[in-house]
Amino acid sequence: MDVSIIIATRNRAQSLSITLHRMFSVLKQTRRLSAELLVVDNASTDRTPEVVRWYSEHFGIPVRYIRKNRVGCSRARNRGMAEAKGKVFVFVDDDSMPTHAYWLEQLCLPVLDGSFSGVTGKIVLPPHLLRPWMTDWHRLWMASTEEYENGTSEPWFIGANMAVSADAARAVPGGFEERLGPGAAGYGEETLFCHELRKRGHRIGFVPSAEVLHCMDPVRLSRTNWLGQAMRRGRSCAWQDYFWGKPLPEGGMRREMVLTFSQLWRSRIKRPGLLLHPEMAPIWELMRVARIAYCRAVLQIKAEGLGGRPAGGPGSAVDPPKAKQ
Repeated sequence: MDVSIIIATRNRAQSLSITLHRMFSVLKQTRRLSAELLVVDNASTDRTPEVVRWYSEHFGIPVRYIRKNRVGCSRARNRGMAEAKGKVFVFVDDDSMPTHAYWLEQLCLPVLDGSFSGVTGKIVLPPHLLRPWMTDWHRLWMASTEEYENGTSEPWFIGANMAVSADAARAVPGGFEERLGPGAAGYGEETLFCHELRKRGHRIGFVPSAEVLHCMDPVRLSRTNWLGQAMRRGRSCAWQDYFWGKPLPEGGMRREMVLTFSQLWRSRIKRPGLLLHPEMAPIWELMRVARIAYCRAVLQIKAEGLGGRPAGGPGSAVDPPKAKQ
């Protein structure tokens, strides 16, 4: 088996249905690779099992349905890797839509031929999700890969469209860090996973020809969601620094948190219409919310008596405070 496509999903039966429809279309036209499709249901309470069963029965391509009851995207992906049989693991989100029939071959061949140990494919945002007020930072937070396309940043893994050698992935202790990512701290699990591979000498590349549309639910553009995302990103950055062994700030976190909070609200008061906007959250606001969350997480880490990186690295037994869902 050349490729295992792993889709972790939780309570997104409708978007998963559209993604599966597109995946089956791609698989039927893929000639150069043998592939399997795994859907890891991360404790869904909607119609996800029925959707997977229907597509498997009506499209003639078997889907391996796997149930993972402990919530956490990293846990679901790790379970998928444990079950997968392919030489390359492909990860896509349940709202990722390949834009052409040769997507899978374009994404996986650079890994199969040894050019890279892992790659990220191009991720494009559909026009209906774009807003005039958005900056490149907003689009980055929506998983756009435009910064890789223009060469301003080295490529890192993005779970909406990535592939990694099975041998390289299995060499990372614990796989995806289960205390990071959706359902846990919020984000950072793919970045840490990529860092672990690079640390072991593996090359990570970017494949612009392997393109997907990231058709996320428009409700995620709400102002409430942007601010919640900023909090989760700030918290995840603190835990990511901890796992990487970066020295955490020694002091002044409470003072910085109070000052940043004060700056945040002074800026908000000057823009009274901002608080009533249904979607917009300017980047200065998101950065300050994220910094407050970072400071709070650093204080939590230190309150637990933790300093540098856990002795066991990813997968060791020190848990961060439970993330609010």
